[in-house]
Amino acid sequence: AAEWERNFQSLVNYKKGEGDCLVPDRFKTVDGGKLGWWVGTQRNAYKNGKLSADRVKKLEEVSFVWDSLAAEWEENFQALLDYKKEEGNSLVPQKYKTVEGAYLGQWVGTQRKKKKR
Repeated sequence: AAEWERNFQSLVNYKKGEGDCLVPDRFKTVDGGKLGWWVGTQRNAYKNGKLSADRVKKLEEVSFVWDSLAAEWEENFQALLDYKKEEGNSLVPQKYKTVEGAYLGQWVGTQRKKKKR
């Protein structure tokens, strides 16, 4: 329980610095804690119904993201909407990167390929 609380506090600190709980898989804290791995473990435990209601509640209180792929998709889709508003179309060049560093052109290309399948 103490280890879970320590990792949870690391997550809270990460959120204070980054603004979200989307911790990269290999992210380590300054003291070497494998926070990215821990976050993945929490997602798996939740998906398999093995995370206590108390822990689910605590994670949700800090806006924990249960499905990082869905969150990333939504973020990219919002970037596409912003691009269209700015440029008047959704014809994003393949190498286009957002100000935040997201490869929007590649993402749009991937979405088009998936739709063709």
